[in-house]
Amino acid sequence: YFFCILGGIIGIMMGRHINSYKKTLPNGQKVYTYNPESRKKGKGIAVFGMICLLVEAALLLIYLAI
Repeated sequence: YFFCILGGIIGIMMGRHINSYKKTLPNGQKVYTYNPESRKKGKGIAVFGMICLLVEAALLLIYLAI
């Protein structure tokens, strides 16, 4: 959440990684690395990062317009 507030992009990447990262088992099957609860939190982190990025971009545009 800290990286989401700072800039958004790193938080988005971290959240997407937690939500979608898969590993390949020796038998070739791909499974999610993180448990469903962590994946849900990762999705929330990614969404929060997007919101923070949009808010920060809007504030920057307002600041530059002044």
